[in-house]
Amino acid sequence: AAALVAAATEPSIKGVVADCAFADFYHAFYPRIAKKKYPLPGAVATAIEKLLDLRLGIPAAQAVPLRHVAKLAGRPILIIHGDADTDTTPDNAQILFNACPLPKELWLVPGAAHAKSHAQASAQYERRVLDFWSHAFQAGE
Repeated sequence: AAALVAAATEPSIKGVVADCAFADFYHAFYPRIAKKKYPLPGAVATAIEKLLDLRLGIPAAQAVPLRHVAKLAGRPILIIHGDADTDTTPDNAQILFNACPLPKELWLVPGAAHAKSHAQASAQYERRVLDFWSHAFQAGE
């Protein structure tokens, strides 16, 4: 998520591989809160985002990847996400992918939990990332 925001503000970043990124804070917090069986998870997620505003000293929305990915036009983006992620659910990947400009790729890793895509499919993960960068640099330079 941080790489997507950073790339949007720094043109020298030529592309991004994002693994298990959240789309926005609501989508980041809601599944975790709901999993713990807290009442009114939507209200709790919204309250946490408001607390972040206070803690960060800036609107938390400024650090939301979904608000920034459109600025990556022309730079390649690979979004990787485990399809068994219950912390940052795979819908985050789809939301980001839909908002990203071209060129872009989405890979949902079968059976991978949160931040476990590489562990679940090491050889395929490494091959996909290397192929992505190879193709990106070949096409872009």
